[in-house]
Amino acid sequence: MPYLPNEIWLDIIAYCDPRDLWLSLRTTNRQLSECVEQYFGDDVLPKTVTSLPIALPTYDIRQPMRGKAIFHHTRSNQSNEQASNRDRASYSLSKTDPEHYRAQFLDRWEGMREKAGGKLGDHLRWDMQLNDKVVTMGLKEARIEPHQTVGAEAAQLSFDWKPTMSRFFH
Repeated sequence: MPYLPNEIWLDIIAYCDPRDLWLSLRTTNRQLSECVEQYFGDDVLPKTVTSLPIALPTYDIRQPMRGKAIFHHTRSNQSNEQASNRDRASYSLSKTDPEHYRAQFLDRWEGMREKAGGKLGDHLRWDMQLNDKVVTMGLKEARIEPHQTVGAEAAQLSFDWKPTMSRFFH
């Protein structure tokens, strides 16, 4: 195959199906792997939405209330990210459904952070959505991140996105 610069590959990749890119093209060679991963980091991950289904307390055990905490991808502000941080995707809580349970969810989130040292196990089932596809799965090496700003009332989540994308597309 003749050599093409990464810029041209990135233009070509933009027209391809993300599943085909991740499962097939990425495994072809090192250059294409780097291009696909760059494309995913810049263009695909920001389109993903991750939500955590939660059971809400109720007075009637026969009719449990269900809700969810919805997280959106956040871009890192650091231009010189360490190699280990480039493999982690960061998400922030954007809303809860129903919205009036936000404070209760944040209390639970803080309790989980204190109890587990910020590590979330693979046993938690998240709903990851990309376009119209939703997959329920565990997130690889998921962690609760400390608040980015002082006094922030937001939940921060990070996980290893490469193995998570492999799980998503399989």
